[in-house]
Amino acid sequence: MGLIPPYASKLHRDFQQQKQLNVPGRADMLKVLIESIADLSDTFIVIDALDESEGGRHREPILRMLNDLAASSAHVLVTSRPHAKDIKDHLGSWPQMKIAARRDDIDKFLRDELAKNSNTTEIMDDELIDKVISELTMKSAGM
Repeated sequence: MGLIPPYASKLHRDFQQQKQLNVPGRADMLKVLIESIADLSDTFIVIDALDESEGGRHREPILRMLNDLAASSAHVLVTSRPHAKDIKDHLGSWPQMKIAARRDDIDKFLRDELAKNSNTTEIMDDELIDKVISELTMKSAGM
């Protein structure tokens, strides 16, 4: 394979010949991506925090594209919080792994962060620090 794959060069030529001022559409770009993946031995695609993208009509094309990419030879990893119904509907059949922080992890993180702030001991005694950390840890629900 040369520097520019033939299918990408063809797409470029087609758009130059048509003197189109806009960019290729999603379908054209997805086709080039899938053809590029086919030429590679291993391709890993990671989409982090998909639930933070704007839902509805904006996320729908991404979800369809992910299904197309998963059908290729690419390895696809998507991270998301579990609340987004459209993501559950599109990717619900994919293997899933729940990741949540343990209470002791959250407790340690909070204590470390408070220790970094030199003002903490000036405005909070140990009893208040323990109470704040306990309350935050309990309400974090593994986030």
